Amino acid sequence: METKKKQSSIADRILPAILMGAALSVGGILYVPYTFYVPFQTVFGLTNTQIGTLTAAYASLAVPGYLVGGVLGDKFNAKILTVIAVISTSLLSLWMATIPGYKTLLLIYFIMSFTLGLLLWTSQTKCVRLLGSNEEQGRLNGIAGMTDSILSVVVFTGFATFLGDRLATKMGMRALLIFFGLLFLAVGIAIIFFYDFKKYEKLYGTETDDKVDFKMVVKVIKMPAVWIMASMSFGAYVASTALKYINPFLSEYFLMPVAMVSIFGAVVQYAIPIVATPIGGFLRDKQGASTTVIIKTMIPSIALIAVFMFIPKGPQYLIPATIVALVLFAIYRTANNFYYTTLTEMDVPLNYVGTLIGVAFMLGYSSDLFLPAFLGHLLDKYGLYGYYATFGIAILGIVMYIIAALVLNSQAKKLRARKAAEAAK
Repeated sequence: METKKKQSSIADRILPAILMGAALSVGGILYVPYTFYVPFQTVFGLTNTQIGTLTAAYASLAVPGYLVGGVLGDKFNAKILTVIAVISTSLLSLWMATIPGYKTLLLIYFIMSFTLGLLLWTSQTKCVRLLGSNEEQGRLNGIAGMTDSILSVVVFTGFATFLGDRLATKMGMRALLIFFGLLFLAVGIAIIFFYDFKKYEKLYGTETDDKVDFKMVVKVIKMPAVWIMASMSFGAYVASTALKYINPFLSEYFLMPVAMVSIFGAVVQYAIPIVATPIGGFLRDKQGASTTVIIKTMIPSIALIAVFMFIPKGPQYLIPATIVALVLFAIYRTANNFYYTTLTEMDVPLNYVGTLIGVAFMLGYSSDLFLPAFLGHLLDKYGLYGYYATFGIAILGIVMYIIAALVLNSQAKKLRARKAAEAAK
Protein backbone atom coordinates (compact mmCIF):
# COMPACT_ATOMS: atom_id res chain seq x y z
CA MET A 1 0.00 0.00 0.00
CA GLU A 2 2.87 2.36 0.82
CA THR A 3 4.38 1.87 -2.63
CA LYS A 4 1.09 2.72 -4.33
CA LYS A 5 0.77 5.86 -2.27
CA LYS A 6 4.21 7.05 -3.28
CA GLN A 7 3.54 6.34 -6.94
CA SER A 8 0.30 8.30 -6.78
CA SER A 9 2.05 11.32 -5.24
CA ILE A 10 4.65 11.23 -8.02
CA ALA A 11 1.98 10.92 -10.69
CA ASP A 12 0.47 14.30 -9.89
CA ARG A 13 3.88 15.89 -10.50
CA ILE A 14 4.75 14.21 -13.77
CA LEU A 15 3.63 17.17 -15.90
CA PRO A 16 5.80 19.77 -14.12
CA ALA A 17 8.72 17.31 -14.17
CA ILE A 18 8.22 16.91 -17.93
CA LEU A 19 8.17 20.68 -18.38
CA MET A 20 11.39 21.06 -16.41
CA GLY A 21 12.98 18.39 -18.58
CA ALA A 22 11.79 20.30 -21.64
CA ALA A 23 13.31 23.47 -20.21
CA LEU A 24 16.64 21.69 -19.87
CA SER A 25 16.45 20.68 -23.53
CA VAL A 26 16.87 24.27 -24.69
CA GLY A 27 20.48 23.97 -23.55
CA GLY A 28 20.94 21.60 -26.47
CA ILE A 29 21.66 24.63 -28.66
CA LEU A 30 24.95 24.95 -26.80
CA TYR A 31 25.98 21.47 -27.90
CA VAL A 32 24.94 21.58 -31.57
CA PRO A 33 28.61 21.97 -32.64
CA TYR A 34 29.41 18.67 -30.89
CA THR A 35 26.23 16.72 -31.62
CA PHE A 36 26.62 17.55 -35.32
CA TYR A 37 30.35 18.10 -35.28
CA VAL A 38 31.13 17.41 -38.92
CA PRO A 39 28.06 19.17 -40.48
CA PHE A 40 28.45 22.19 -38.17
CA GLN A 41 32.15 22.46 -38.96
CA THR A 42 31.36 22.30 -42.68
CA VAL A 43 28.49 24.84 -42.70
CA PHE A 44 30.21 27.43 -40.52
CA GLY A 45 33.73 26.75 -41.85
CA LEU A 46 35.46 26.28 -38.48
CA THR A 47 38.62 24.52 -37.28
CA ASN A 48 38.59 22.16 -34.28
CA THR A 49 40.18 24.87 -32.16
CA GLN A 50 37.55 27.44 -33.20
CA ILE A 51 34.72 25.06 -32.25
CA GLY A 52 36.32 24.62 -28.85
CA THR A 53 36.69 28.39 -28.51
CA LEU A 54 32.92 28.81 -28.92
CA THR A 55 32.50 26.92 -25.66
CA ALA A 56 35.19 29.09 -24.06
CA ALA A 57 33.23 32.21 -25.13
CA TYR A 58 30.19 30.79 -23.38
CA ALA A 59 32.18 29.77 -20.31
CA SER A 60 33.92 33.15 -19.92
CA LEU A 61 30.90 34.53 -18.09
CA ALA A 62 28.84 31.37 -17.55
CA VAL A 63 31.33 29.81 -15.14
CA PRO A 64 31.32 32.71 -12.64
CA GLY A 65 27.68 33.22 -13.60
CA TYR A 66 26.76 29.87 -12.04
CA LEU A 67 27.53 31.39 -8.64
CA VAL A 68 25.44 34.51 -9.30
CA GLY A 69 22.72 32.32 -10.78
CA GLY A 70 22.67 30.22 -7.62
CA VAL A 71 22.09 33.26 -5.45
CA LEU A 72 19.44 34.54 -7.88
CA GLY A 73 17.74 31.14 -7.74
CA ASP A 74 17.49 31.43 -3.96
CA LYS A 75 16.54 35.12 -3.90
CA PHE A 76 13.97 35.12 -6.71
CA ASN A 77 11.30 32.81 -8.10
CA ALA A 78 13.21 30.00 -9.85
CA LYS A 79 10.27 29.36 -12.19
CA ILE A 80 10.40 32.93 -13.55
CA LEU A 81 14.15 32.69 -14.10
CA THR A 82 13.68 29.39 -15.95
CA VAL A 83 11.03 30.88 -18.24
CA ILE A 84 13.21 33.89 -19.09
CA ALA A 85 16.15 31.57 -19.83
CA VAL A 86 14.17 29.26 -22.12
CA ILE A 87 12.57 32.02 -24.18
CA SER A 88 15.73 34.11 -24.58
CA THR A 89 17.82 31.09 -25.61
CA SER A 90 15.17 30.20 -28.20
CA LEU A 91 15.64 33.63 -29.75
CA LEU A 92 19.39 33.06 -29.91
CA SER A 93 18.75 29.84 -31.85
CA LEU A 94 16.77 31.84 -34.41
CA TRP A 95 19.67 34.28 -34.69
CA MET A 96 22.12 31.44 -35.22
CA ALA A 97 19.87 30.16 -38.01
CA THR A 98 21.02 33.12 -40.15
CA ILE A 99 24.39 31.25 -40.38
CA PRO A 100 26.50 34.22 -39.23
CA GLY A 101 30.28 34.50 -39.31
CA TYR A 102 32.65 33.24 -36.63
CA LYS A 103 32.78 36.52 -34.67
CA THR A 104 28.99 36.69 -34.47
CA LEU A 105 28.90 33.07 -33.36
CA LEU A 106 31.29 33.99 -30.55
CA LEU A 107 28.91 36.80 -29.53
CA ILE A 108 25.89 34.45 -29.55
CA TYR A 109 27.72 31.96 -27.36
CA PHE A 110 28.78 34.75 -25.02
CA ILE A 111 25.14 35.86 -24.65
CA MET A 112 24.22 32.26 -23.85
CA SER A 113 26.45 32.61 -20.81
CA PHE A 114 23.68 34.88 -19.47
CA THR A 115 20.65 32.89 -20.62
CA LEU A 116 22.01 29.46 -19.70
CA GLY A 117 24.90 29.91 -17.28
CA LEU A 118 23.36 32.73 -15.26
CA LEU A 119 19.66 31.87 -15.45
CA LEU A 120 18.81 28.34 -16.53
CA TRP A 121 20.96 25.64 -14.96
CA THR A 122 20.59 26.43 -11.27
CA SER A 123 16.98 27.64 -11.44
CA GLN A 124 15.88 24.54 -13.40
CA THR A 125 17.71 22.24 -10.97
CA LYS A 126 16.01 23.94 -8.03
CA CYS A 127 12.59 23.63 -9.71
CA VAL A 128 13.10 19.87 -10.06
CA ARG A 129 14.39 19.63 -6.49
CA LEU A 130 11.16 21.29 -5.26
CA LEU A 131 8.99 18.62 -6.87
CA GLY A 132 9.60 15.97 -4.22
CA SER A 133 11.42 14.43 -1.28
CA ASN A 134 14.81 12.70 -1.24
CA GLU A 135 13.18 9.31 -1.87
CA GLU A 136 11.59 10.67 -5.06
CA GLN A 137 14.51 12.60 -6.53
CA GLY A 138 15.87 9.75 -8.63
CA ARG A 139 12.52 9.17 -10.34
CA LEU A 140 11.72 12.86 -10.75
CA ASN A 141 15.12 13.59 -12.25
CA GLY A 142 14.71 10.46 -14.36
CA ILE A 143 11.44 11.80 -15.78
CA ALA A 144 12.98 15.21 -16.42
CA GLY A 145 16.05 13.64 -18.01
CA MET A 146 13.96 11.32 -20.16
CA THR A 147 11.86 14.27 -21.36
CA ASP A 148 15.01 16.19 -22.21
CA SER A 149 16.24 13.24 -24.22
CA ILE A 150 12.93 12.58 -26.02
CA LEU A 151 12.58 16.19 -27.13
CA SER A 152 16.19 16.29 -28.24
CA VAL A 153 15.80 13.05 -30.16
CA VAL A 154 12.70 14.37 -31.94
CA VAL A 155 14.55 17.53 -32.94
CA PHE A 156 18.08 16.33 -33.56
CA THR A 157 17.82 12.66 -34.54
CA GLY A 158 14.65 13.39 -36.53
CA PHE A 159 16.33 16.13 -38.52
CA ALA A 160 19.54 14.13 -38.94
CA THR A 161 17.57 11.18 -40.33
CA PHE A 162 15.30 13.29 -42.54
CA LEU A 163 17.95 15.60 -43.96
CA GLY A 164 20.88 13.18 -44.13
CA ASP A 165 23.82 14.75 -45.93
CA ARG A 166 21.76 17.94 -46.46
CA LEU A 167 22.33 18.78 -42.79
CA ALA A 168 25.85 19.73 -43.88
CA THR A 169 24.32 22.51 -46.04
CA LYS A 170 23.17 25.98 -44.97
CA MET A 171 19.57 25.10 -45.78
CA GLY A 172 19.62 21.99 -43.60
CA MET A 173 21.37 23.61 -40.63
CA ARG A 174 19.05 26.63 -40.86
CA ALA A 175 15.95 24.41 -40.78
CA LEU A 176 17.22 22.63 -37.66
CA LEU A 177 17.93 25.86 -35.78
CA ILE A 178 14.62 27.54 -36.72
CA PHE A 179 12.56 24.55 -35.61
CA PHE A 180 14.54 24.39 -32.38
CA GLY A 181 13.92 28.06 -31.61
CA LEU A 182 10.17 27.95 -32.27
CA LEU A 183 9.68 24.73 -30.30
CA PHE A 184 11.24 26.08 -27.13
CA LEU A 185 9.39 29.37 -27.32
CA ALA A 186 6.30 27.18 -26.86
CA VAL A 187 7.95 25.31 -23.95
CA GLY A 188 8.71 28.56 -22.12
CA ILE A 189 5.08 29.65 -22.43
CA ALA A 190 3.82 26.26 -21.19
CA ILE A 191 5.92 26.47 -18.00
CA ILE A 192 4.20 29.75 -17.12
CA PHE A 193 0.82 28.02 -16.93
CA PHE A 194 1.62 24.50 -15.67
CA TYR A 195 4.35 24.78 -13.01
CA ASP A 196 3.02 25.98 -9.61
CA PHE A 197 6.20 27.19 -7.91
CA LYS A 198 4.57 28.42 -4.69
CA LYS A 199 2.73 25.13 -4.19
CA TYR A 200 5.82 22.94 -4.51
CA GLU A 201 7.97 25.30 -2.45
CA LYS A 202 5.47 24.99 0.39
CA LEU A 203 5.17 21.20 0.14
CA TYR A 204 8.77 20.09 -0.38
CA GLY A 205 11.02 22.98 0.65
CA THR A 206 13.35 22.71 3.65
CA GLU A 207 13.55 26.17 5.17
CA THR A 208 16.14 27.83 7.40
CA ASP A 209 16.06 31.20 9.14
CA ASP A 210 18.95 32.53 7.00
CA LYS A 211 18.25 35.41 4.64
CA VAL A 212 19.32 34.90 1.04
CA ASP A 213 22.26 37.10 0.04
CA PHE A 214 25.84 36.78 -1.12
CA LYS A 215 26.96 36.21 2.46
CA MET A 216 25.43 32.77 2.05
CA VAL A 217 28.29 31.93 -0.30
CA VAL A 218 30.66 31.93 2.67
CA LYS A 219 28.35 29.59 4.59
CA VAL A 220 27.95 27.30 1.58
CA ILE A 221 31.69 27.07 0.99
CA LYS A 222 32.05 25.62 4.49
CA MET A 223 29.63 22.80 3.66
CA PRO A 224 31.18 19.47 2.59
CA ALA A 225 28.24 19.04 0.18
CA VAL A 226 29.42 21.85 -2.11
CA TRP A 227 32.90 20.36 -2.56
CA ILE A 228 31.54 16.87 -3.12
CA MET A 229 29.04 18.09 -5.71
CA ALA A 230 31.70 20.25 -7.40
CA SER A 231 34.17 17.35 -7.58
CA MET A 232 31.58 14.94 -8.93
CA SER A 233 30.32 17.39 -11.55
CA PHE A 234 33.87 18.39 -12.58
CA GLY A 235 34.94 14.79 -13.12
CA ALA A 236 31.77 13.81 -14.97
CA TYR A 237 31.81 16.95 -17.11
CA VAL A 238 35.45 16.53 -18.11
CA ALA A 239 34.67 12.96 -19.17
CA SER A 240 31.53 13.98 -21.07
CA THR A 241 33.37 16.79 -22.88
CA ALA A 242 36.18 14.48 -23.98
CA LEU A 243 33.82 11.70 -25.05
CA LYS A 244 32.04 14.07 -27.46
CA TYR A 245 35.06 13.71 -29.74
CA ILE A 246 34.18 10.10 -30.45
CA ASN A 247 31.87 11.57 -33.11
CA PRO A 248 34.55 13.16 -35.35
CA PHE A 249 36.93 10.29 -34.50
CA LEU A 250 34.56 7.81 -36.18
CA SER A 251 34.29 10.09 -39.21
CA GLU A 252 38.02 10.69 -39.58
CA TYR A 253 39.49 7.27 -38.81
CA PHE A 254 36.65 4.85 -39.64
CA LEU A 255 35.19 6.91 -42.54
CA MET A 256 31.66 6.99 -41.12
CA PRO A 257 29.45 8.84 -43.68
CA VAL A 258 28.30 12.39 -42.81
CA ALA A 259 24.62 11.42 -42.50
CA MET A 260 25.50 8.52 -40.21
CA VAL A 261 27.81 10.74 -38.12
CA SER A 262 24.91 13.15 -37.53
CA ILE A 263 22.56 10.36 -36.48
CA PHE A 264 25.21 8.79 -34.24
CA GLY A 265 25.87 12.12 -32.52
CA ALA A 266 22.16 12.64 -31.81
CA VAL A 267 21.67 9.06 -30.62
CA VAL A 268 24.52 9.06 -28.08
CA GLN A 269 23.73 12.58 -26.86
CA TYR A 270 19.95 12.24 -26.62
CA ALA A 271 18.41 8.88 -27.59
CA ILE A 272 20.46 6.68 -25.26
CA PRO A 273 19.61 8.76 -22.14
CA ILE A 274 15.88 8.13 -22.80
CA VAL A 275 16.48 4.60 -21.53
CA ALA A 276 19.67 5.01 -19.50
CA THR A 277 18.63 7.98 -17.34
CA PRO A 278 15.38 6.50 -15.94
CA ILE A 279 17.12 3.16 -15.33
CA GLY A 280 19.85 4.98 -13.44
CA GLY A 281 17.27 6.89 -11.41
CA PHE A 282 15.40 3.70 -10.58
CA LEU A 283 18.58 1.90 -9.52
CA ARG A 284 19.65 4.87 -7.43
CA ASP A 285 16.29 5.02 -5.60
CA LYS A 286 16.36 1.26 -5.08
CA GLN A 287 19.84 1.47 -3.55
CA GLY A 288 18.95 4.60 -1.57
CA ALA A 289 22.34 6.09 -2.51
CA SER A 290 24.32 6.90 -5.63
CA THR A 291 27.80 5.52 -5.03
CA THR A 292 27.14 1.83 -5.70
CA VAL A 293 25.47 2.56 -9.05
CA ILE A 294 28.27 4.95 -10.02
CA ILE A 295 30.97 2.35 -9.35
CA LYS A 296 29.12 -0.41 -11.21
CA THR A 297 28.74 1.77 -14.31
CA MET A 298 31.88 3.89 -14.38
CA ILE A 299 34.46 1.10 -14.07
CA PRO A 300 33.06 -0.72 -17.16
CA SER A 301 33.00 2.66 -18.92
CA ILE A 302 36.74 3.07 -18.36
CA ALA A 303 37.36 -0.41 -19.76
CA LEU A 304 35.27 0.30 -22.87
CA ILE A 305 37.08 3.58 -23.55
CA ALA A 306 40.37 1.67 -23.50
CA VAL A 307 39.00 -0.96 -25.89
CA PHE A 308 37.60 1.69 -28.24
CA MET A 309 40.90 3.58 -28.44
CA PHE A 310 42.80 0.59 -29.77
CA ILE A 311 40.35 -0.90 -32.26
CA PRO A 312 42.21 -1.09 -35.62
CA LYS A 313 41.42 1.93 -37.82
CA GLY A 314 39.73 1.78 -41.21
CA PRO A 315 36.21 1.51 -42.71
CA GLN A 316 36.26 -2.29 -42.33
CA TYR A 317 36.22 -1.81 -38.55
CA LEU A 318 33.45 0.81 -38.50
CA ILE A 319 30.76 -1.59 -37.24
CA PRO A 320 32.68 -2.98 -34.23
CA ALA A 321 33.90 0.53 -33.35
CA THR A 322 30.33 1.87 -33.49
CA ILE A 323 29.00 -1.00 -31.36
CA VAL A 324 31.66 -0.47 -28.66
CA ALA A 325 30.93 3.27 -28.64
CA LEU A 326 27.18 2.73 -28.30
CA VAL A 327 27.62 0.26 -25.43
CA LEU A 328 30.03 2.69 -23.76
CA PHE A 329 27.53 5.54 -23.89
CA ALA A 330 24.65 3.32 -22.77
CA ILE A 331 26.53 2.35 -19.59
CA TYR A 332 28.10 5.76 -18.96
CA ARG A 333 24.82 7.69 -19.33
CA THR A 334 23.15 5.52 -16.69
CA ALA A 335 24.88 7.32 -13.83
CA ASN A 336 26.98 10.21 -15.15
CA ASN A 337 24.64 12.89 -13.71
CA PHE A 338 24.30 11.64 -10.13
CA TYR A 339 26.04 14.69 -8.66
CA TYR A 340 22.57 16.23 -8.17
CA THR A 341 21.78 13.65 -5.47
CA THR A 342 24.29 15.38 -3.18
CA LEU A 343 21.54 17.90 -2.38
CA THR A 344 19.27 15.32 -0.80
CA GLU A 345 21.81 12.76 0.43
CA MET A 346 23.54 15.54 2.38
CA ASP A 347 20.16 17.07 3.35
CA VAL A 348 20.92 20.58 2.08
CA PRO A 349 18.26 23.10 3.30
CA LEU A 350 16.16 24.73 0.58
CA ASN A 351 17.47 28.24 1.30
CA TYR A 352 20.98 27.06 0.44
CA VAL A 353 20.14 24.95 -2.62
CA GLY A 354 20.46 27.60 -5.32
CA THR A 355 23.65 29.08 -3.88
CA LEU A 356 25.21 25.66 -3.34
CA ILE A 357 24.36 24.60 -6.89
CA GLY A 358 25.85 27.85 -8.18
CA VAL A 359 29.14 27.39 -6.33
CA ALA A 360 29.33 23.69 -7.26
CA PHE A 361 28.59 24.34 -10.95
CA MET A 362 31.03 27.26 -11.08
CA LEU A 363 33.78 24.87 -9.99
CA GLY A 364 32.39 21.76 -11.66
CA TYR A 365 31.92 23.30 -15.11
CA SER A 366 35.06 25.45 -14.99
CA SER A 367 36.71 23.13 -17.50
CA ASP A 368 34.65 24.87 -20.21
CA LEU A 369 37.05 27.79 -19.86
CA PHE A 370 39.95 25.79 -21.27
CA LEU A 371 39.23 22.14 -22.04
CA PRO A 372 37.26 22.28 -25.36
CA ALA A 373 39.74 24.74 -26.92
CA PHE A 374 42.66 22.67 -25.59
CA LEU A 375 41.21 19.43 -26.96
CA GLY A 376 40.51 21.11 -30.31
CA HIS A 377 44.15 22.23 -30.41
CA LEU A 378 45.29 18.66 -29.67
CA LEU A 379 43.27 17.35 -32.61
CA ASP A 380 44.42 20.05 -35.02
CA LYS A 381 48.10 19.59 -34.12
CA TYR A 382 48.53 15.91 -33.24
CA GLY A 383 45.77 14.07 -35.11
CA LEU A 384 45.39 10.47 -33.91
CA TYR A 385 47.58 10.97 -30.85
CA GLY A 386 45.52 14.02 -29.98
CA TYR A 387 42.46 11.77 -29.90
CA TYR A 388 44.28 9.26 -27.69
CA ALA A 389 45.14 12.06 -25.26
CA THR A 390 41.52 13.24 -25.34
CA PHE A 391 40.15 9.80 -24.43
CA GLY A 392 42.80 9.46 -21.72
CA ILE A 393 41.48 12.71 -20.22
CA ALA A 394 37.97 11.18 -20.27
CA ILE A 395 39.26 8.28 -18.17
CA LEU A 396 40.85 10.67 -15.66
CA GLY A 397 37.55 12.52 -15.36
CA ILE A 398 35.67 9.31 -14.59
CA VAL A 399 38.24 8.32 -11.95
CA MET A 400 37.71 11.67 -10.23
CA TYR A 401 33.92 11.16 -10.38
CA ILE A 402 34.25 7.76 -8.68
CA ILE A 403 36.50 9.10 -5.91
CA ALA A 404 34.13 12.00 -5.19
CA ALA A 405 31.19 9.56 -5.07
CA LEU A 406 33.00 7.47 -2.46
CA VAL A 407 33.49 10.61 -0.36
CA LEU A 408 29.76 11.39 -0.73
CA ASN A 409 28.86 7.93 0.51
CA SER A 410 31.13 8.30 3.54
CA GLN A 411 29.83 11.76 4.46
CA ALA A 412 26.18 10.76 3.99
CA LYS A 413 26.66 7.80 6.37
CA LYS A 414 28.17 10.10 9.00
CA LEU A 415 25.25 12.52 8.61
CA ARG A 416 22.67 9.76 9.06
CA ALA A 417 24.50 8.43 12.12
CA ARG A 418 24.65 11.90 13.67
CA LYS A 419 20.92 12.48 13.08
CA ALA A 420 20.07 9.07 14.54
CA ALA A 421 22.14 9.87 17.65
CA GLU A 422 20.43 13.25 18.05
CA ALA A 423 16.99 11.67 17.65
CA ALA A 424 17.81 9.10 20.33
CA LYS A 425 18.56 11.79 22.92
